[in-house]
Amino acid sequence: MIKVETVIANLNEFVPEAMDQVRFRLRVLRDVLYNQPVGRRQIAQRLGRSERTARSEIGALKEQGALEITPGGILLTEYGMRLISIMDEVVPYLEGLNPLANSLKRHLGLDEVILVPGDSYLDPLTKKELGRVAARYIKGALSHARILAVTGGSTLEEMGKAITPSPGGHEVLVLPARGGLGERMGEQANAIAAQIAQAMGGNYRLLHIPDSLDQETIDHLMTNQKMAEIVSQLKQCDIVVHGIGSALEMASRRGLAEEALKIL
Repeated sequence: MIKVETVIANLNEFVPEAMDQVRFRLRVLRDVLYNQPVGRRQIAQRLGRSERTARSEIGALKEQGALEITPGGILLTEYGMRLISIMDEVVPYLEGLNPLANSLKRHLGLDEVILVPGDSYLDPLTKKELGRVAARYIKGALSHARILAVTGGSTLEEMGKAITPSPGGHEVLVLPARGGLGERMGEQANAIAAQIAQAMGGNYRLLHIPDSLDQETIDHLMTNQKMAEIVSQLKQCDIVVHGIGSALEMASRRGLAEEALKIL
């Protein structure tokens, strides 16, 4: 059986312009998803193409039924959203990400690695896309899970926003895996846990403590029955979703001493 990456590589060599068109159309769909309602000119500017090129591809996607053009701007249709979901399986091959994913699996001893193309430091939509793909994966994994724990941060905030309601609800308990770090409310673990639980028709509990505590304070808090219950539930969680950020940025948020920052 021919591998998908072989097919993509052959097509890319035979009709490279067609593969570029596929990539661009997918970028258009994603841009509309995160900015709708939006105009052609804004799409062209963000994607670095001429307005004429954007108009042509938007017209083709409209004819397919993936986009709807209204007086207020361009909207993504349900079919357009389905196309994005279908292409999620193709993107790693289309963007040549599989070798990197396999390398990460080998070096880190992981069973699965899912990569999203782009640089979230340069393109805000990349982080939204990372959150959407993570939300899709977590929803699939939750079919056999009872307790989900989440940390905070901007990436997990996007994941929380991207979680779609589950038909009939899902009996999952969502817990914050850490206290507060002084981020915006939307980035707090408590807020993300509540948002995910509400979207999925599950339950959540809140952890009203700072993130950094000394051992004496922790021991004292554990004498509180509700706090002890939450910690016990965290130890029993089936899935932990943990964001990864810049070490220097996280150290600064925690108020680490200058000496510690120099070591980092």
